[in-house]
Amino acid sequence: MTTHAGTVAGRRNGAFGALLGLMLLLASAAPAHAQTILLVLLFGDKVASENLFFSMKVGTNTSTLTGIDGASSLWAFNYGIQLNIRLAESGKWWLIPEFAPLSPKGADGPGAVPAYVQGNPELDDLLSRTTNTRTRFQFLDMPVVLSYRPAARWRIGAGPYVAYRTRAHSQFTTTAPPVSDELAIDVNSSPYYQRWDFGMVLEAGFSPFGPLVRNRPTITVRYQWGFIDLLRNNPGSAIMNRTLQISASFPYTERPDKDKGTDEGKGDTEKETAP
Repeated sequence: MTTHAGTVAGRRNGAFGALLGLMLLLASAAPAHAQTILLVLLFGDKVASENLFFSMKVGTNTSTLTGIDGASSLWAFNYGIQLNIRLAESGKWWLIPEFAPLSPKGADGPGAVPAYVQGNPELDDLLSRTTNTRTRFQFLDMPVVLSYRPAARWRIGAGPYVAYRTRAHSQFTTTAPPVSDELAIDVNSSPYYQRWDFGMVLEAGFSPFGPLVRNRPTITVRYQWGFIDLLRNNPGSAIMNRTLQISASFPYTERPDKDKGTDEGKGDTEKETAP
């Protein structure tokens, strides 16, 4: 006879396997954005319970880089998937691994990043006279957040993140002679930056439509500190990521009222009405 505890344990093991396979597949595939959505749609409700469920996260972020005088922030769109794992019977402690295949970062500003030697004397002379630089990175972010729920609608969390850079692009603007008008020079700057980033995140979340349960969206504000100097062979101040994110998470589960008549459905209904 299968017990309730055995069922929950089986779902947890299945979800961990699904998450591992999901991350490996997404990390190795080119059209990662479409596959992220497809796999969550296929498997999200298969593992969903009051103890474990997937969420889709979409939002915006503003990022900048340390060690750069006069740098300003860049705005961008981000999204990812999360696996919410309940750690305590009280429902207060959760572990939330996340995979974000779209996480742009960077900075914009006067002399924002050192110009790069291209081996062309005329081009290198123009780059040395740069008045403004916009540098954009594309990262695959993988944070793991330990989350605590101090109240029915609120949660706070912190944890490490690892990020893999897939692209780096810089645009240098110059108005120096012999150029009379403003000139923009685009450079593939991937060879000049580290592939991996590491750091930590702090976040706070709020459920605007009632207590935090597995079928309600959550609004989250997150701050991300990078610990890695991104510029290779950097002779100056460390250039590290700093990112502020505002996002909404949408749980991908069956609604609890579909489970009426079962112990699990009753448990979810009770939790929704609990203070």
